[in-house]
Amino acid sequence: MSLDYSILILNYNGDFVLKRSIDHTLKMMDQCSLLGELIIVDNNSSDESRKIIKDYNNKIVPFLLNENLVLCAYNQAFNIAKGKILILLNNDEFIQENYIQNLIENFSKNTNLFLAVPKSIDEDSLEYQSGLIDADIKFGHILLKHSFTESEIDKRRSLPFGSLGAYCKDKLKLVGGFEKLLLPFYWEDVDLSYRARKIGFDIIYEPSAVTKHINQATISKFDRSFVIATNRRNKLLFFWLNVTDLNLWIYHILYFPFFLLKSLFVDKTLDYIKALTFGVNNFSEIYKEKQKRSKVFKLSDMNILLKKTNND
Repeated sequence: MSLDYSILILNYNGDFVLKRSIDHTLKMMDQCSLLGELIIVDNNSSDESRKIIKDYNNKIVPFLLNENLVLCAYNQAFNIAKGKILILLNNDEFIQENYIQNLIENFSKNTNLFLAVPKSIDEDSLEYQSGLIDADIKFGHILLKHSFTESEIDKRRSLPFGSLGAYCKDKLKLVGGFEKLLLPFYWEDVDLSYRARKIGFDIIYEPSAVTKHINQATISKFDRSFVIATNRRNKLLFFWLNVTDLNLWIYHILYFPFFLLKSLFVDKTLDYIKALTFGVNNFSEIYKEKQKRSKVFKLSDMNILLKKTNND
């Protein structure tokens, strides 16, 4: 039986928050007139998460993996979801009243819609955390902007990217899921959204759909140098996988030596050399993935990077 929506909560060793997350989400679902299901996607947790999931019996749909695939765990869970709209959540995000309806109603208004991105606020301060992300090309790289003023938020600027939010399942199947080359973190959500934009699908930011986020700073548990290196590597991988405009590639190649020199002599790291080495070692896989994407891309990169929403 097809449902209006499926909520997929991603969990890994989150027993300290998982029960609260499930209880709260089920409560919000009970208040919604649409028909839905709650799927808990567990990334092979070693804490008490599996026991908590088992205690809910028929109230939820468990999807238990035997390895930690991070965001790519969603890819496999998509196959069992019965909802027409898939709403992705982390275990530390708590959706607020009318969240489900406020996201889903956008899809009836726009049949070309791929993703509706919610507004995430800090649970304690209630300050804006995320939702909008803008992109620009600078020094041969695509750079992202995450911080916005209140006036910019009110104007609902694009480009909105994100892993949280509501996806049209049929369009998600066409675009594909999160890219495993980008594991363990950074740029996966931007990569997925950018692919959808290049195919020609729409993405909107819906600030009336609000989640409260517990700032656990999961990534900060990793060594800072590893986090920075991963971000830099994935920034390059994102460009290599998605950019097809020849002039941008020329721009990228001309400026890349400067990034190498800055990395070596200013930052005193081998980050970009390691990233380049990764690209060479995985050239075949990167090339095949790029070719597959290019076949369905319809818009140029500059068309997307220069485009703003009608609210600007």
